[in-house]
Amino acid sequence: MRALRLDSLHRVKVVSVDETLNGIDIPIVLSMHANYNEKKLIEVSKEAFSRGLRIGLILGNEYEDVSLSLRSKAMYEIRLGPMTGHPMRTAIALTYAISVIYTTWLMVQ
Repeated sequence: MRALRLDSLHRVKVVSVDETLNGIDIPIVLSMHANYNEKKLIEVSKEAFSRGLRIGLILGNEYEDVSLSLRSKAMYEIRLGPMTGHPMRTAIALTYAISVIYTTWLMVQ
């Protein structure tokens, strides 16, 4: 747990967008319409780990993608998986992205 810096997990709560992004160094939108893929997520994860930065993952819900106003607040937009024309379920996308990030952090130690 300590190796992955998981000793201070936060509970989920609903707050405003600006309040949510407060304290996030690298906000990342996960979207099927993004140009970057897992390769960029790995690069960003390495940078975040080496510099001690906090990554925030922004996802839409099961029916709508992330709004344009929220996309404008992100530093990166990442597409996960192959381009199928179908969105990945939100829970799967979140799990997949977290797995990529943590696996990258384990490898850079």
